[in-house]
Amino acid sequence: GWVTRATFHHLGATLKDDVDGIPELPPRIGYAVQQANAAAHEISRALPTVIRTLGLRQSPASLEQPLGRMLRTFFFDRATPSLRPERWALVAAVMLEAIATRKIRADERDDRPPTFVEDMNEAIGQNGGMAQIVENGRSTEDERRVMLELLRGECAGGL
Repeated sequence: GWVTRATFHHLGATLKDDVDGIPELPPRIGYAVQQANAAAHEISRALPTVIRTLGLRQSPASLEQPLGRMLRTFFFDRATPSLRPERWALVAAVMLEAIATRKIRADERDDRPPTFVEDMNEAIGQNGGMAQIVENGRSTEDERRVMLELLRGECAGGL
């Protein structure tokens, strides 16, 4: 999987056994760079559809920054999966949901775009665009929830 302890930390999880408090970012050399770039490309391609379907007021450029910060916490040790565009849209939407619902620590600045959290709350709510993205991706609400839990580290021990 792509998710690391740095991802959990980025999204606000408290990690029990971190000595220094902040896990190191995964290395970005050789193959990992290629795969990270491939994933970023696919997520960027999906972003306009995700923004439109979720009814977000943000531009793709304003959302690529927080998505890029999250991607930087991922570790790519295998080929980026070959997913249909609708599945990449689901991946991007769940990542945006994780960013919108992340815990902001007292010592950090909230750098999410203005109105983003409000827009995502509406998109996730009943009759919001998230249900359409899940359906278009031939997924289920349970799978979306598990993807979100994996990103947040809620399925991992040591939290």
